[in-house]
Amino acid sequence: MFKKVKKSRKYGKTIVLIDAANIIYANKHLYWSIDHRKLIKYLKERYNSQKIIYYAGLEKGDIRKENFYKKIESFGFETRIKPVVAYKGKFYWKNFWCPACGAWVSKKFQGPPTKKSNCDVDLAIDAIKYLSKYETLLLFSGDNDFSALIEFLKGRNKKVIVFSSMENCGRKLRKTAYAFVEINQLRKILELENKH
Repeated sequence: MFKKVKKSRKYGKTIVLIDAANIIYANKHLYWSIDHRKLIKYLKERYNSQKIIYYAGLEKGDIRKENFYKKIESFGFETRIKPVVAYKGKFYWKNFWCPACGAWVSKKFQGPPTKKSNCDVDLAIDAIKYLSKYETLLLFSGDNDFSALIEFLKGRNKKVIVFSSMENCGRKLRKTAYAFVEINQLRKILELENKH
């Protein structure tokens, strides 16, 4: 059952850019699942959003995620899907005391590999590409790297509202934005209901 959401006209025309890797998959402080059908309904009703773009990565052969992206497209999301690339772990040095030789010994280790799809540049390009289509950008991300984008948009008289959790959102991003919405406060509106 959808909850009725009060529409706000003070933001003018809006578009929504969702950094899925940052806000949905990497957010360890979001202890509930977002219902994407409810999310798109909320964004259209509350903010009159005409364009909602979802940026995410896809590992080769991941049929489950591929089907998920097709499903959210059927709800009205545009998707920008990039292949996930695996990167070798970073090298680091660790010092050990060697009791046999009575000296400190340095040893080189390699951290675990990381996987990324690097959609941030695509998101920033779209924010600039669609400048004439909106007055307010709704940015679903907590990545401080987007602070520079927000400063750029402010210089073009655009407002940016950041949606994230307080724990997952960089302080600079929150301070730079026109407004910050703690996504956990939307739980009653957006939570995916468990079907038993």
